[in-house]
Amino acid sequence: MTVIFRASLLVKTGMLLISYLTFLATDFNKAIAQFSFDMADYFCSLFMLIAIFIVLVYKRKKVVQTQNFSFSYYAAVVILYVFLFAPLITNTNYDFQKDLSVTQLLPPFSSIKVLHLKTNTEANGRLEKFLSQKNEVVKTSFDEEIIFIDSFKIADSSLLFFQNGMKNIFPISSVELKYGKPNITTSFGK
Repeated sequence: MTVIFRASLLVKTGMLLISYLTFLATDFNKAIAQFSFDMADYFCSLFMLIAIFIVLVYKRKKVVQTQNFSFSYYAAVVILYVFLFAPLITNTNYDFQKDLSVTQLLPPFSSIKVLHLKTNTEANGRLEKFLSQKNEVVKTSFDEEIIFIDSFKIADSSLLFFQNGMKNIFPISSVELKYGKPNITTSFGK
């Protein structure tokens, strides 16, 4: 199921792996400096998914013939699957924290507004292109491109927003626009 629903992430992870290996071959010191265990976690999940697929193709007759599966076996397989492929299943970093004053102690199933800021997407050199590709795949624990807000109001050429009762002002030019309006989405409490 992960292969179907997260196919684009799997392709991007494979492309990131190829990009990292070529970056490693051309500029070893910078490539080693960019290595992270989060990135390795994505690579390991990709390798294990490919390995499981290959094993199932070659051992399909033996797997089909085995009929004595119990509930505990299926439960263990599901838990192992979630554990091994967590980076491919989730869409955010498990350690993500931002604007705790606004998101702190949200009740379950509550929602909060997310303001998206403009990003600098120009990648000039090899390192910038690699970092851009890495940021697409590997979810970071802090995102400078979003701000959690309680409410907002557009005034002239600026955006007035509130965070935990505090008033902030941003120029509209620094905010990502969608259909001519600030790109504000909803995030749900955990």
